[in-house]
Amino acid sequence: MPIVQIIPIVAGGGPFRETFELEAEEYIFDFSYNQRDGAWYVTIFKAGEIIALRLKIVAGYNLLDAVVSLDKPPGKLYLYDTELKTVLGNEADINTLGNTIWLVYEPKEQVA
Repeated sequence: MPIVQIIPIVAGGGPFRETFELEAEEYIFDFSYNQRDGAWYVTIFKAGEIIALRLKIVAGYNLLDAVVSLDKPPGKLYLYDTELKTVLGNEADINTLGNTIWLVYEPKEQVA
């Protein structure tokens, strides 16, 4: 696995806000868990502007691929299952995200 930054998730579904430095830029992540949908969502801000609005956090691809803003982080944001049980397209539930399933950021220089 390449060198990645683990994005910490508060157990229990939030909502909560975290500030991260990704590739020398500051981003604010707003997390929430939708119980009806059974899924986590994240909104990403940079310098007070919305970069990504309510991205559904699902396994199997770079979440930033769905973001069209030029101010988005240049690397990859994806799920990593420490138990290797996640199926492509499944959502992490309220108890697994941050525990056995991590949201990770892979810097641009690591992306091949």
